[in-house]
Amino acid sequence: MCHCIAQKHKDLVGARNKLAETPLFLAALHGKKDAFLCLHKICGPDEGSKYCRKNDGETILHCAIAGEYFDLAYQIIDKYGTLVDSVNEEGLTPLHLLASKPAVFRSGSHLGFFHNIIYHCETP
Repeated sequence: MCHCIAQKHKDLVGARNKLAETPLFLAALHGKKDAFLCLHKICGPDEGSKYCRKNDGETILHCAIAGEYFDLAYQIIDKYGTLVDSVNEEGLTPLHLLASKPAVFRSGSHLGFFHNIIYHCETP
């Protein structure tokens, strides 16, 4: 769908809504990996980098991590590696957002008694 629209109206790829979000940004915000990859392919890395940030400093990587779309976040890092060091208006990097989500790490999860024993077992 993205490809068909972009073929007819390439300028729509760079269009921004009232919140300054582009289609590439919205794909990341909503965890739509296939749409993101399609839009990235249409834009290319140089053009696409213009569409990765809102006015408040939020980037597509911030959004993917906040939404816990980690597979998409990995793709974003692969294609737009400089976003790893980006800082939003609150002074947070994507790594700060990830660190604020302890439940996504196994050790931050509340495990039952038996699962806890298994988790802490060492293998020879």
